[in-house]
Amino acid sequence: PADELIWKEQATTVAEHVAAGAFDMALHLLDRQIGLGDARPLKPFFMRAFAAARATLPVSPGMPSLTTSICRGFEPAVGKASAPHNPSTMQALLAQLQAAYRLLKSGSQFPEALALFRQTLLA
Repeated sequence: PADELIWKEQATTVAEHVAAGAFDMALHLLDRQIGLGDARPLKPFFMRAFAAARATLPVSPGMPSLTTSICRGFEPAVGKASAPHNPSTMQALLAQLQAAYRLLKSGSQFPEALALFRQTLLA
């Protein structure tokens, strides 16, 4: 879709490149910024972010569904979509972080806390 081409051209963050489907560029940025060596653990997070910026719309029976982009907003002055939708909110991330800290403080749930910290970091 046209929105994805705009996203690829205007993306400034790794998440925006991933949502636009520009995985190679996202990995290049991660390599350049933090020296990422092995991107395989990031694949499920990349796929979730990519899928979260799209919607599938059913049409007539027997016809393939239509896929469309989900944008953060529309810029009337420019006449185009601004950026890909991000399903994470700051409130949700904060709640997740607080839950991870509670698990960590309990002392006996370190693996669960670590998993929740990682999930929050990669959201």
